[in-house]
Amino acid sequence: MVTANTNILSTKILSPSSLQALECSGLNVTYVDFISIRLSSLPEIGINLDGAIIITSKNAIKAFIASNKIHLLKDTVIYCIGNSSKSILKKHGFTVEKTFFDAADAGKYFSHESIKHLTILCGNRSRKELFLALDNCLIKYKKIITYYTCLLYTSDAADDLLCV
Repeated sequence: MVTANTNILSTKILSPSSLQALECSGLNVTYVDFISIRLSSLPEIGINLDGAIIITSKNAIKAFIASNKIHLLKDTVIYCIGNSSKSILKKHGFTVEKTFFDAADAGKYFSHESIKHLTILCGNRSRKELFLALDNCLIKYKKIITYYTCLLYTSDAADDLLCV
């Protein structure tokens, strides 16, 4: 049960209206950034990306934009996990073939498709569901790390923050 003077630890920056609504309800909100994202400069990306492309997060797209390599995605079939990736791609004039709720949904979809090879643009800490599903279906894929998620706290430090 949430009562007045309850403390909430937020790992995302809240909009001013959301923050105000919580504070008006008597809730104390503290924002702590637990991770940082470091975009790859993508030096290993060549002209040819193999097969269709799966983009696992908006940070994968941000890496392509930041490294001025987004043009390499032209004329490819693009699948996205999450609507944020799709929105960014649409703003840059790309069409997304299909969007999935999460990696598990994407894995189920590709297990029933006749796609033989995929390029996956993802982070260094990507969830394993998609890769496991593709392995089980014998679909070949090339995994390209486009960004790195860096933990800002050890688990002990995070425990200390939560127990204050």
